[in-house]
Formats: sequence, C-alpha cells, structure tokens
Amino acid sequence: STQGVSSAASDVYKRQDEADRLNLLGFTARKSGNLTAAGDFYEQALAINPRHTGALEYQGELFIQLGKIELAKANLEKIDKICWLPCNAERDLKKAIEKSTAN
Repeated sequence: STQGVSSAASDVYKRQDEADRLNLLGFTARKSGNLTAAGDFYEQALAINPRHTGALEYQGELFIQLGKIELAKANLEKIDKICWLPCNAERDLKKAIEKSTAN
C-alpha cells in the first residue's frame, strides 16, 4: 500500500530531523563550553544517522578541542567516504585539523 510507503518515508524524515536537532544541540553545547553534553548529543545524532556529515564534522571539531586528533582524522575519513566530491563538512573539518596541528 502507498500509505505504508509514505509512512516509512515520513519516519525517515522524522529521524533525520531528530538527528539534525541533536547535532544543533551538540553545536550549541560545544560553543558554550559544555563539551560532555556536546559529545553526548553528537553520539545520539550519529546513532540515528551514522552518515550525518554535520554531526561527524562537529564531533571531529570537538575531538580537536579535546586533543583527540586521531579521532578527528577518523571522522574526516568517514566524511570523505560519504561525500563523493568535496563537501563543506569535509573542507571545514580538514581546515580545523590542519590549524590544530600547525602549532
């Protein structure tokens, strides 16, 4: 039935919206200095959508803040595989890693 298909599609959109919301909460928490909460929000967003490039980028930036450069690089590799062509998340995280390792 088409109703089942539209319901399934609706569920996908709801989950994506929730992943976006959690990613934004993580970003806000990270920018206000609550790194533990930020990490939790990114984990929740990525549990819903492991291919969420925004959450992978922001989580990578959190890893940099925590001095976990290898984990940030692992996130960059994941983004690289998701974005066939260079995408903003990939460029931004790459710049952040380069900046953090230049010192």
